Order: sequence, then structure tokens, then C-alpha cells
Amino acid sequence: MAIKLITLNVEGNRHLEKVIPFLQKEKADVICLQEVLQQDVELFTQKLRMSSKFIPTMDSRNHLKEHFRGIWGLLFLTKEKVEVNRYYYFGEGKIPVYKQPNSGDRVLLYADVKGITIGTTHFTWTPNGEASDEQREQALKLLDFIGNKEMILCGDFNAPRGKEIFSMFEQKFKDNVPLDIDTTLDQELHFKKGLMYVVDSIFSTAMYNVSDVKVIDGISDHKAIIGFVEKNSKEKKD
Repeated sequence: MAIKLITLNVEGNRHLEKVIPFLQKEKADVICLQEVLQQDVELFTQKLRMSSKFIPTMDSRNHLKEHFRGIWGLLFLTKEKVEVNRYYYFGEGKIPVYKQPNSGDRVLLYADVKGITIGTTHFTWTPNGEASDEQREQALKLLDFIGNKEMILCGDFNAPRGKEIFSMFEQKFKDNVPLDIDTTLDQELHFKKGLMYVVDSIFSTAMYNVSDVKVIDGISDHKAIIGFVEKNSKEKKD
């Protein structure tokens, strides 16, 4: 049976009145969230009635934007409790203090959910969508760690489809966002209008099939991505 997966950058606590009802309605098996404030983890866990693993990546209590103030990071939610592993491809888990968008740790969270390895990350940012040496170095480190592992990798990659860094991930993974989708940045809710970039995805290696992928707007500054994940036919027969 396929696993229903949602990935979404929630932009701190700015959109919780939209995010929580959306996730309650969708009833996904696995939810991977980026830019979550630690103070809201219990709210997600209780409202969604799911098991959760939160990994803090930055202390942004001094952030200029109020909706980002707090300890923020990644949240991995599942219907059933699983062991969630982590790998830091930048930083050491010491929760650095915010100075600029890339001050925080960069971490991969991953878990085996019903025999399927699902991972999520919030990748390194650049201001204009162009590749930086920082992105190149960290992409190589992350991809080297993943190596030959079969995995679903989802999240906010801060790198537009069709450009260098996104293409590095495509060398190992299949991008499952439909080609007719021209942006995963919500044109109404994102602070900067007119950015037409696909920067969020559900990637898959050859072992897995991702079907019925939908990109949903009106929830956060990034659009939500929904997909159904299962082992491909050959793997299921084996």
C-alpha cells in the first residue's frame, strides 16, 4: 500500500491557521515540515495526532521578522512511531544563533516507514537562485552521504529546477514535481512577488515510485507537495 507524503515549508508560525487545517484534512501518513518553530511542535503533534521528531537547526529568537522568532528546525511526523535518524552535512547540531539565512545547521532527517526510507531537508539558501560555492560543497557532502542508499528525499532545496544545484540532485534522483508546475513559491503569500522557481520537490531513487503528485497553494509562502510513495513493481515482486 502506498504511503501518502506531504512536504511543506511552513514559514515559522505565520500561516498556522491555514497549515494545521490543511494537514488535518489531508491525513497523510508522513509529513515533512521545514522552518518549524520549536514552540509549535506540540501543537502539530496534538492537532494531527501523529508521532513527531523535531530537530532544531537555528536559534532565531533575534530575527527581525516576528513569525521567525524562536528555535526553528525540521519536523518529521508519522502516523506510527519510527526511529528518525539525522545527518548534519553542515554544522554539528549546536543550534547556532541567527545572523543571516545560512547561519543554521543543515541536516537530513530520515526514517524507515513501512519499508520505505523517507528523508527531508531544508537546503542551503542563495538570494537569487544562482548556485554558490557553499551550496556546491554541501550538496556534494549530502549526496556523498546518501551514496547508493535508496531513498525518497523531499523538502525545500532553495535551488531552482533547471539550474546547477537542482540538477546535481537529479543526477541521483528523479524529480516528481510535474513539469507543468512552474513554481512552488506561492505568488500570493511569498514576501517577494514574481519568483517563478520550483525549489521544493519529492525526489525518488529507482526503487520507489511516486504517483498522483499535487502541488497545492494558499497554505504558506511555499506550496505544499503531496505524493503517494510505494516500491516499484519489480521491487514488490522481488
